[in-house]
Amino acid sequence: MNITNYIVEFLKQGKSVEIKGIGTFVPKTIPTRFDNETNTYYPSIKTVEFTTLFKGNVQIIDYIAKQEFVGITTAEKLWENYVVALTEKMKTTSKHEFPGLGELMLDQVSGYSFKLYDKVNFSKETKHLLPLTNIST
Repeated sequence: MNITNYIVEFLKQGKSVEIKGIGTFVPKTIPTRFDNETNTYYPSIKTVEFTTLFKGNVQIIDYIAKQEFVGITTAEKLWENYVVALTEKMKTTSKHEFPGLGELMLDQVSGYSFKLYDKVNFSKETKHLLPLTNIST
């Protein structure tokens, strides 16, 4: 069981993940756009933003329960243990990697932040992820 991987999988499904005391990962779609000045088409991208706001979303617990084939009470305890361990890790190392997604960081002055890896795109269709240049209209 690797809850960090479950978080990444859950985000890929378009669902938010709140980590109590740390922050919330929110999936976001950047819409398709066309830049007239450069004649470049930019396809839509499904990505993730990080915020320190909380709404009380605990859907990840249901996901953990399903993935681990355990009851909600056990999943809640697994999640609680994960949050405690992550919080402690952040205090000592100031970093935690979410594979294929980015890195959570802790600065003692500014608090938690998240650096998304370059070119992260959770879009299912991967043929046209790069901008298309020299488009004629």
